[in-house]
Amino acid sequence: MILGKYNQAKTITFDLVAPDGVDLIVNATFAAGDVVIMKDEGAEANTTNLPTDEGSGYSLVLTATEMSAARIRIYIIDQTGTKIWLDISFGIETYGHASAEHEFDLDSPGDWNTVVPNTVVPDNAGIASNGVAIGLLNDFDPAVDTVVNVTNVANNADMRGTDGANTIAPDNAGIAANGVAIAALNDFDPAVDTVVNVTNVATNADMRGTDGANTIAPNTVAPDNAGIAANGAAIAVVSANTQVPQKNVAFNNLLVLMVSSTDHVTPKTGLTITVTKSLNGGAFVATTGAIAEISNGMYQFDASAADMNGDAVTFKFTSTGADDSFMTVYTKP
Repeated sequence: MILGKYNQAKTITFDLVAPDGVDLIVNATFAAGDVVIMKDEGAEANTTNLPTDEGSGYSLVLTATEMSAARIRIYIIDQTGTKIWLDISFGIETYGHASAEHEFDLDSPGDWNTVVPNTVVPDNAGIASNGVAIGLLNDFDPAVDTVVNVTNVANNADMRGTDGANTIAPDNAGIAANGVAIAALNDFDPAVDTVVNVTNVATNADMRGTDGANTIAPNTVAPDNAGIAANGAAIAVVSANTQVPQKNVAFNNLLVLMVSSTDHVTPKTGLTITVTKSLNGGAFVATTGAIAEISNGMYQFDASAADMNGDAVTFKFTSTGADDSFMTVYTKP
């Protein structure tokens, strides 16, 4: 399978093999009708350009209009009475457009990974400021540090210190009971350690000290969940556009070429094809899916869920006047 950008001209190279299947054909000439294009399983038409001889192989330029489809099939068929080369076909899937087979754009690195969890920058200035206060707590060593004697703080309407904080000094019994607060001092053990000489701190509703201090929580901004969800939808579209056969789930658009059982080369049209299946190497049995003719010996088979109920499913296509064709599909659970 070839990838090409939607609605952008593309040059494709290929080679041709002689009917004996041994040698390359290096001097082929082409006429109108030798090269046809099918877009999104639609009607076939001659390509705008014919191939150019490049020496040992050939090149074909497809126009932007010819590349404006999700799935493109090119058929190169020798229409002369005695074939010069073996007929070939190849497929192209497009990308980089909402109508392409793959919507993401391989030419734009920004499409490769569009989901960036939590792109909001933390308030580093606030974190650094509060880190000073936090560092003082981290440096407290109860083995060598003590809380100094705090006594007899008188009522004073102008005194500033700890707006909204607990202005009633805890006693040692209260500290021992409140293990959560004491645990903030790294190695302080309320079972064996005490805070000495904290007495007689008077109640003062206007006591001030740390207005606005340590009020910024490090990185409290929530991630851009809406953006993450929107980008997730885009990724889901990519996943949905990439078909992967699943076990016991119907799978459409399996294409098979049927050729004449006489010369084993010429595509056979107008066949009535019988499709059988082998699940996991078992005996071939009838399928329940539907097969329909496209053109130029190509047929499309839509497998039912029952047809796909195996880890390895081999389909056999048989018809009078044509060689048998086989196709194996590996499924995921």
